[in-house]
Amino acid sequence: MITLTISQFFTSRYGRPVPILFSRASVVVFLLISTTSVANASGCQEAQKMFQSAEQMHRSGNVDSENVLRSNLEKLLKICPNHLKGINLLAAVEEKAGNYDRAEELYYRIQEEDYSALYSYAGLGDVHVAQGRHKEAAEDYQLFLKLLGKELKSGKQSPYAKYVSVYRKKMEEAIVNSRQSGVVSANEITQSLLASNNTRQRSRAIVLYDEQAGDAAGEPPADLVAKASIDLNILFNSNSDRLHKDSMHQIQEIATSLMSEELSEVNIRIEGHTDSLGSEQYNHQLSLRRSLAVRDLLVKSGVPKNRLEVVGKGEAEPVMTNDTKMGRTLNRRVTLVNIN
Repeated sequence: MITLTISQFFTSRYGRPVPILFSRASVVVFLLISTTSVANASGCQEAQKMFQSAEQMHRSGNVDSENVLRSNLEKLLKICPNHLKGINLLAAVEEKAGNYDRAEELYYRIQEEDYSALYSYAGLGDVHVAQGRHKEAAEDYQLFLKLLGKELKSGKQSPYAKYVSVYRKKMEEAIVNSRQSGVVSANEITQSLLASNNTRQRSRAIVLYDEQAGDAAGEPPADLVAKASIDLNILFNSNSDRLHKDSMHQIQEIATSLMSEELSEVNIRIEGHTDSLGSEQYNHQLSLRRSLAVRDLLVKSGVPKNRLEVVGKGEAEPVMTNDTKMGRTLNRRVTLVNIN
């Protein structure tokens, strides 16, 4: 859980100049809008004072004051609904109280207003871990670290830099726990492959990020737009493209998903990934052979071959560091991507 303690500045999403025809009616409308904007600005100035008081109360750690704190923050948000620091603090209060559904709702609310508000992804990941939703938590932590990395790379000073190692470890643990939860069901695979870029639907998928998608006006940067995809822990024999027998149940669940009514018209890219042990060329070829092996088994299970595209990524797209045994294990995976 991270609470925001630094100043942020917000601009209206409707801040661009708009041509106005100055008829009598339009002047009246313009004046009404201007008056409302001034009132909102005044309300948010008052809300900022309320927030500073609430933040001090939160830092005191007085359990008896939590209900008062919650009440004050609710009042704050009635005055200034888009006060993101206030929303974040209220989410942290709800998270601490175990009201995870409410906290989740508030963190999503922040992201709807500002998709680059990295602190909300850290908080959301903690909520999802508490709920046992480890794959979703891994996605949240991945986004937090990605956004933080972009800030630090740009030379910007960030109060969250000290959390890099903490949340990298949390992400590793979330991925490991998600993979230990057994075979991913056909229904979960289907939901992951139908996930919308715009609604950022969640499932057990660890969503990767498409550097080529997005960039439309008002949308998140391309590297923050989620692909409808899912990482699966499909085991192979060492240095081989022969699937381990324990993975056959997972293959059947994939086939059931791809032949479902919801995905009957969807084309899928099967991406093979390896760790960095061995040469780059060898890993690329191994990952391609493994992707082909998955495709051939899916075809035998009834999935039309013309709906399946195969790619070997080798060691090029790790989800974790290859410097540790755990990281290498997590990097050896197969990813399914909805390419429609």
